Amino acid sequence: MTTQAREGLLNGWDVILVSDCDWAELPSRRQVFARMFAQSGNRVIYVEPMESLPLLFESLKSEKVGRFAQGITQAEHNLWVLSPPPAAPGDAESPLINRMNNNVLRARIETEAKSLGFRKPVLILTSPALHLLAGLLDAAVTVYDCSLQRAGMLEEMGAWAGGWERDLLASADLTVTVSSDLMQSKGGLARASALVPNGCDTELFGSALNGMETPDPLRELPRPILGCTGGIHGWMDAGLLAFLASRRPNWSFVLVGPKGATADIHTLMSEKNLHLLPRVPQSELPSYLAAFNVALIPYKAGESPVRPDPVKLYEYLAAGRPVVSTDLPSARSRQRLIRIAKDRRDMLKQCEAAIELDDTPKLRADRAQAARDFSWQRRFADLNTALIRVMSTNHK
Repeated sequence: MTTQAREGLLNGWDVILVSDCDWAELPSRRQVFARMFAQSGNRVIYVEPMESLPLLFESLKSEKVGRFAQGITQAEHNLWVLSPPPAAPGDAESPLINRMNNNVLRARIETEAKSLGFRKPVLILTSPALHLLAGLLDAAVTVYDCSLQRAGMLEEMGAWAGGWERDLLASADLTVTVSSDLMQSKGGLARASALVPNGCDTELFGSALNGMETPDPLRELPRPILGCTGGIHGWMDAGLLAFLASRRPNWSFVLVGPKGATADIHTLMSEKNLHLLPRVPQSELPSYLAAFNVALIPYKAGESPVRPDPVKLYEYLAAGRPVVSTDLPSARSRQRLIRIAKDRRDMLKQCEAAIELDDTPKLRADRAQAARDFSWQRRFADLNTALIRVMSTNHK
């Protein structure tokens, strides 16, 4: 195994990424980094999250119940996906159940990893609930990728979650966050830290700049079209979208993506010009963005993923689209490129300005040019730099 390879990427290592999202879900940094590790010459096991049987059926994932019986499956060259058995319910309320679930998950990962000859892996954990897995299989390095936290998430996980995270911060060799203020919120408990924001496939989404055929679901909609892509969850401000749609009945508002269990579908369906479209393959998203007059980030400013770094922001910019966002920290850091609204009425005002002023060839090109710094390749290189630094220190 070599720590450094060409372009400063890890090569020849075994990597186990214990994720908080399924492999087939909307692509996030979890799937992207797993695939990039594999393409860089490492062997990777991507472990899907444990979920209780009631939650699996409630979230319409009943097919996942049968997947774990298949054992580990190879998804791509150098990359395997492991679906663990269902978790015992009550993990968040009971340290005993959390320990039991972690032990079951540990045993399943160890069995499958050993069958593939994995040893001393790079271990990446993505949730405080996984704190007991630190050091799994005599890991060469344990990483806590703390990137998807939202306001109140630890509280929702139960009274024990804060302590679990403190344990994980103390035991992980490296803690990775998407923003400096997210790291600061951890109170300096991390042994070593690195800033690795989210990114996007700039080449794919940049294709929207070349002009694309309007997708069928949008072709007959009145313009302007204001749209949002990605999962529809409870932290999306359904009331804001309904307000905008009611105030501008001649505009079309479009949400493209899967509906989460916490989404306020009733409110989102309250206006005739607010359209909910199903998830489309990522390869088709650029054509939807090309058809948007304005791309929206309508998260609840106080309740969205705390200090979020939404992937859609980078996808919108790479596509050159005018962007209007609610007042999120990640949006403020890109305020040179996008418009930020302070409240509902200001959101309406900013959307009107974006429609009138922001869709020029120069501004489209400026946004796409800036997005080149946000490519997943650059983010992955930053992660590798941090890993190599920590691993070199550990082996001195």
